[in-house]
Amino acid sequence: MAAPSSGGILPLMGLAAACLALVGLWGELQPSQWMMGLFAPEASDPRQMAFHHALLPRIFIAPIAGAILGLAGVILQQVLRNPLADPTTLGISAGAHGALVAATLFAPMLLDFGRETIALCGGIVAMACVFAAAGGRRFSPLSVILAGLLVSLFFGAGASALVVLNHDYLTELFIWQSGSLLQSGWGNTAKLAIVLIAGAAATALLARVLSVLDIEESGARSLGVPLAAVQGAALLLALLLSTAVVASLGVLGFVGLAAPALARRSGARTFQQRLVRSPLYGAAILSLTDQIAQILPLAQEIPTGVATAVMGALLLLGLSGRASAKADLPAPPPVHFDAGHRSAFLACLIGIILAAVLGAIFMGRDHGGWHWSSIQELSALWLWRVPRIAASFAAGSMLGVAGVLMQRLTGNPMAAPEILGISAGASIGLIVLLLIAPAVDAGWTILAASMGGTLALAGVLLVGMRSSFAPQRLVLTGVSIATLCSGLAALAMTSGDPRLGGLVSWMAGSTHRVTPSGAALALTLAAILLLVAPLTARWLDILPLGSGIARGLGLGLGKSRLSVLLIAAIATTGATLIVGPLTFIGLMAPHLGRLLGFRRVMPQLIATSLIGGALMVLADWIARIVIFPWQLPTGIVATLLAGPFVLNLLRRARR
Repeated sequence: MAAPSSGGILPLMGLAAACLALVGLWGELQPSQWMMGLFAPEASDPRQMAFHHALLPRIFIAPIAGAILGLAGVILQQVLRNPLADPTTLGISAGAHGALVAATLFAPMLLDFGRETIALCGGIVAMACVFAAAGGRRFSPLSVILAGLLVSLFFGAGASALVVLNHDYLTELFIWQSGSLLQSGWGNTAKLAIVLIAGAAATALLARVLSVLDIEESGARSLGVPLAAVQGAALLLALLLSTAVVASLGVLGFVGLAAPALARRSGARTFQQRLVRSPLYGAAILSLTDQIAQILPLAQEIPTGVATAVMGALLLLGLSGRASAKADLPAPPPVHFDAGHRSAFLACLIGIILAAVLGAIFMGRDHGGWHWSSIQELSALWLWRVPRIAASFAAGSMLGVAGVLMQRLTGNPMAAPEILGISAGASIGLIVLLLIAPAVDAGWTILAASMGGTLALAGVLLVGMRSSFAPQRLVLTGVSIATLCSGLAALAMTSGDPRLGGLVSWMAGSTHRVTPSGAALALTLAAILLLVAPLTARWLDILPLGSGIARGLGLGLGKSRLSVLLIAAIATTGATLIVGPLTFIGLMAPHLGRLLGFRRVMPQLIATSLIGGALMVLADWIARIVIFPWQLPTGIVATLLAGPFVLNLLRRARR
């Protein structure tokens, strides 16, 4: 029933975009001067020059880039048989962006080969990581989308670290990475037009063969189709298309996801139909989004990439409701240890943590190199080092406990506070508080962040109730809500509101502003949560067994799930306030505890809290000394440390 109404969306979107573009052109130059401004602008007239070199190229490049992304998206979805595949969800855009940032800083001579070549190499590396983590040829919507998210965040953290350290040199790149369609000539427009024409021609040559992929692989092979060659050529084509856009305009997320989805909703059932309609929808989506972004009444214009990210997150949330409820992510097999070995491991773990804390306190760098501080020297450094070490340990412990609670609540070994949207929701709660409150203290900050995290996770569980909390549905919904909250946070930061001045540093996970009182508050909150969490031990032992068994054992599901949810939300928001919204510690620490043999609730809670605290202390120490005298944000370093482990964990789970 939705198909007919969806079919009329395309002309409406195109008409709306065209009308807004005409209004913008009229505001810059009278219609009687349009022909002169297009073909022969007068150099002495700044309005004609802006009309010719800025406004018109931007109007034309939006549908061209949107069509390219729509074409890349439909090809990726056809080859991978995955309706959630697009350059953003597969990590291609993040890999291309990271490669360009690294080349700009460390090997600028590579730019002589063209930004497109560098972006293509980065996209290939990112996609290879996604395929390796998702389990080779055994793709599923959940495993691919989760691997793409992890790869995107890992490459994004690396690029963010480089941008933070070299902000003065990367100002233009910092603006570009948000996905800006601002133009200063016709060069990019002409380049992308050539890419679109060439890509459409290459796709036409592959169209008939790719349409065979609508049937099963065995049927395609029986028809003599060289599947490996066709899929490889199609993937390379999609990479070339998407990275060309990233190289010219930055990251324009989710256009390649939205265009094929709308094409299917409009009645395009065959691949040839989707191949025609997806680029048209992509052109309309990006043109309309860019025009709307230009007229919003904000202090400064919203980057188009931020607007498309918000739109794509809402679409991904809708598509996640159609994901299969089939179990997809078994837990990696744990290593078995007897009780004596577990006690020995726990003692060794405590010893390692003490050594890490002492090393972080006494070991540092100065102008003469590595230095072990004496007691006398430490008296001057005490107020600088100890609070941030204590706060980092408390944050890591809380994330570890929250990870255990979430994985046992959902029965999903890949569940984590970061993936299920709690951290991103906490960011939105803090943003709202900063915007509405004239003065903010620590108590209100914790309350606002806790409410944001709780509402985000409650939304995930509310959607999951319709599928009896199927692991795939929870993860996909959590990814959608996390992406939506991140997009809204980016939208708020582009508003130019001075009240959000310190938000960028906090979202990167910087701990250098932690005060002694803040560290004491973090340790107190962590201690309270560590005392309260064991009270849920019986629930956490029973919940992973399923709703039927839990009810049979007399467990009140609503009460127990809500209690676990609130504890996890408070723990996550407390940690998020210290180290930012993303670290992966909440996903990594519980698995390390299980790998060491701590599988029962109480031992796992204790071990995971210690492991999470140690990992965060290590990340903070590395952030402090690795590029002395400058510092990296702790949250970014934690993401870079944990990212490869998490990707390997996903790969092992898919075996």
